[in-house]
Amino acid sequence: MPEDQGRSTPPEMAAFAHRGRHLMVPAALTAAALSVLHDQGLAFSLGAACAWLLFGWFATFAAGHDWKACSLCAQPPRALATSSARARLARRHHGRVIRAGEKYLLDLVIAQAVLPKPYMTTWWTKVIAAVVYFLTAMVIATSMVRMHRHPRYRDECHVEWCRAGLDRKPGLSKLRRLHQWTGHYGVWLICVQAPATCVLGLLAEQHHGLATGTFYGIALILTGRVAIAVALHSMEPCLHCARHLPANGGEAADRRMRWLRLFHVTQVWLLAAAFLGWAASWVLAGHVAAKVLVCASAFAVVAWAVLARVHSPVRPWCPWCRDGGGEEADADTPDPAHSAPVPA
Repeated sequence: MPEDQGRSTPPEMAAFAHRGRHLMVPAALTAAALSVLHDQGLAFSLGAACAWLLFGWFATFAAGHDWKACSLCAQPPRALATSSARARLARRHHGRVIRAGEKYLLDLVIAQAVLPKPYMTTWWTKVIAAVVYFLTAMVIATSMVRMHRHPRYRDECHVEWCRAGLDRKPGLSKLRRLHQWTGHYGVWLICVQAPATCVLGLLAEQHHGLATGTFYGIALILTGRVAIAVALHSMEPCLHCARHLPANGGEAADRRMRWLRLFHVTQVWLLAAAFLGWAASWVLAGHVAAKVLVCASAFAVVAWAVLARVHSPVRPWCPWCRDGGGEEADADTPDPAHSAPVPA
């Protein structure tokens, strides 16, 4: 989603971006309530799937909303209104405990969704599950909003390397090298993992059991971790990419222009479609639609990974990374071929 959401969307869509953070709350409440009642019939399952799709739609628009570019915003939101509020936003954005907690919370929700749930038979366990689903959805949504808001105020950040315009801390630790290697070669891992996850998902739909659910959950978690590594790889310099930069990057980018544009247009929507497709398949378990959604989600992840791999080698010459679009590129913009990026 572009940062200047108000400028890049038509007026009829600007209202969704403006009210997205308010609309996603009732959507998450409805989705959580219908999810724990999906065993009551197909109507509840379809309602839960539609509610999760609406929640993802509103959360995506809320994440890309920029109040400075929005004609409907008369004042900044409370989370950005004062310097102390923006400082809290920065601390949450860079907090290791918060980030690790969000990551493991998502893993737990995936495991809970795909494993058998014999305990979901009483009304109070369903209420607890609905509360957990709602809180998890709001944590993920607020994390998306925070990740898009903080870069617009990085000049006030207390972290020096972030204030200098870097997306990650400089230096290469062993874990960072592993993440970089995974991000660089992640497209091949995803091309193997996503179809395997699809097969395990179809088996889990056909044979509900602890073994199939466990393997399916592990495959989903691993695929998600690799997808995150590939997404980070697309946003920062890479040692492996730097060794194989094209001799004439400008011409290489021109040859891939349609694929670069497709990557920037679809990168958010493909990932959101994959995540929401898998989420909807959980509440539609036992129906043909669940199997279709599992296969479609795997295809969306593979398509996004392939586009990300096509984009990475020519990222320094990509017009959408430099100025937001090929048609509006300034003719006086210097060719990055004369200043090849130096790996972090």
